Amino acid sequence: MAQTEQRRLLNRLGPHHDHVLRFATDFSIPLDNNQAERDIRMIKNRQKISGCLRPTASASASASASASAEYFVAIRSVS
Repeated sequence: MAQTEQRRLLNRLGPHHDHVLRFATDFSIPLDNNQAERDIRMIKNRQKISGCLRPTASASASASASASAEYFVAIRSVS
């Protein structure tokens, strides 16, 4: 007998079911896990525009500056 899609999903999530909706009860957990993608988005855009790859140190410095700017904007928007 074939299982329904819902049953297959429950079986697959079985060992991890307590972690799946943790964001609903623990508000310190973000709703998505895309922070890493957001962190590198500006670097990838610069690579596309310039048409070349930058050294790792330059990309790291750029990411650090971008993260600092986002942090200060977040602080200013709270107060």
